[in-house]
Amino acid sequence: MQLIYIYLIPAVGLLLTFLLSRFVSFKKFQASDILPIFFLVGIQLLTNYHDLPSFLPYGFLAFFILVIIYSIYIVWRDRNISITDTLLNLWRYLIVISAGWLAILSILLFL
Repeated sequence: MQLIYIYLIPAVGLLLTFLLSRFVSFKKFQASDILPIFFLVGIQLLTNYHDLPSFLPYGFLAFFILVIIYSIYIVWRDRNISITDTLLNLWRYLIVISAGWLAILSILLFL
């Protein structure tokens, strides 16, 4: 039953993202900004299914390093820092990273 939830929760997140982007328009945010919430739950369920230690602390460490690198780049490039734009870009990096974690752990599930 847990195996069904591993893929059902991210699928619900993708469906909700599709519906939000289709019927609701946002000015600053995108509908895909809710995806990490669903992907991270799927990642945690995958690690629990394997009875392995959670990959999330290491993933967040990698994300934190990426945040530091990106922040240094923004400060170096532009002195007028927009906090909102920087945080939105970092959140979108989290979307990509969590999707990658979910894909890699799903491949490991079937090996």
